[in-house]
Amino acid sequence: MKKETKKISKSALCFMEVNSLAKVESFAEGEKKKLSMVAYSGKVIKNHWYWGDLAIDTAGVVLSENNIPILHDHNTYEKIGFGKFMVNDKHEIVPEDSTFVDTPIANEFIKLSGQGFPYQASIQARPTQILKLEDGETCEVNGFIMKGPGTVWRKSVLKECSVTTFGADSNTKSVAMSENEDVEVEVEGSFKSIKEESSMTLDEFKAAHPDLYSQVFGAGKAEAETAFAVIKTDLEGKITALSAEKQALTSLNAATEGRLLKVEKVLAIQKEDGIKASAETIFAEVMAKNEIPDRLRPKIRKQINHESFVKDEQLDKVAFSAAIETELKDWVSVDGEQQVSILGMSFVKTAPETNADTIVTRMLKHVGQEVKH
Repeated sequence: MKKETKKISKSALCFMEVNSLAKVESFAEGEKKKLSMVAYSGKVIKNHWYWGDLAIDTAGVVLSENNIPILHDHNTYEKIGFGKFMVNDKHEIVPEDSTFVDTPIANEFIKLSGQGFPYQASIQARPTQILKLEDGETCEVNGFIMKGPGTVWRKSVLKECSVTTFGADSNTKSVAMSENEDVEVEVEGSFKSIKEESSMTLDEFKAAHPDLYSQVFGAGKAEAETAFAVIKTDLEGKITALSAEKQALTSLNAATEGRLLKVEKVLAIQKEDGIKASAETIFAEVMAKNEIPDRLRPKIRKQINHESFVKDEQLDKVAFSAAIETELKDWVSVDGEQQVSILGMSFVKTAPETNADTIVTRMLKHVGQEVKH
């Protein structure tokens, strides 16, 4: 098989198996606490988001002679402890020796594990040699025969182990790992990840699988048409309902507008009647104060238009009263303590004459005779 070097996202290097429990072994007071964990069982990790079905050949795993970090959820800021790991006769990767550190997360793990909290185990490893199994191909790994399609890490290095708070889907990337950080590995055989296989363009798919493309396109078109027909029917029903609602609202709006116009008309008439009534009251009060005869009041009233004193729908009562007083000066004159004389009358009442000669003289002048004294 040919070999090639390939860059792989570091986020694809974390693995956890279902029901892989991690806990603190029972210990007596004063004894050293030990970690019980199966970091990797040696079996197939199913449906990984990047590798598909994956098996790690434990015979090719490099276990550092130095201590390996033990973290919480692969988070380098949440340290649980450290220890040495080994591969047992069941092809499992397990701790050979471990030590807990004094951190809040480590103390919490020890306490909750003792109470039965179901922590799980996960590993981060780096492959250095990868075998890609095509459909129908097989190989022996960890004492069993693995069937393709799938991936086998023939050689790898264990980087760290973690205890996890919750179970994780093997298709889910670890949020603790950088998506953009890549590592270079040696690949044996032609290897392309599930992620890379799924990135084929539509034109590439059509060229590579024309018959399948036609089937998929036809099925998709039929499904889309069926779904659209349902949506279209639903939308048409909603449009009909909305049209009826619009018509009802239009009719209601017209009726409401008519009622508002009527109310506006009534209020306007009432306001005008109020202005007119106020003007008549003021006029009557001025007439009474100046003792104007009733027969003259209508004639005087015609000379004064109260509308000239309305501003912003309010009667200026002071100005209107002043205007009436000014108008009365043309109708009424006062001569000392004499009786009031009304302009337009044919006589003026004066004091009676008592001198006989004066009376005779006036009468002779009246008939055109010369008066001699």
